[in-house]
Amino acid sequence: MTIMMKKKVEKIFSDFFSSIAPNLYRVVDYHCRRRTGMSFAEVCLKNPKLAYDFLVKFFGSPITVDILDYLFGNYLRRYGISAHGVLKSFKNATNKRLLEVAEIYWVKKYGNG
Repeated sequence: MTIMMKKKVEKIFSDFFSSIAPNLYRVVDYHCRRRTGMSFAEVCLKNPKLAYDFLVKFFGSPITVDILDYLFGNYLRRYGISAHGVLKSFKNATNKRLLEVAEIYWVKKYGNG
């Protein structure tokens, strides 16, 4: 995990969760740190299955995570990014799609830097 990739993952989730409610990402990140000892971005990068399990516990059910996944896909569609299934893939311990999507999002929003 590079520092830059962690920053990109933090930004994509911060922007997404903030589109639902201001500061929601900060709340999610805080509770993730308390439960896992890592930030939400770190958990997504290092242990996606743990990230999925955290989201299920935090939001109360797997169905809620499915809804979040749908909303995440719709949020990224605004930027021309197809991203349905990113959060669901965490259940299978894979974050490959997240890495691709975070990179595309960063380039579309901030350029190549």
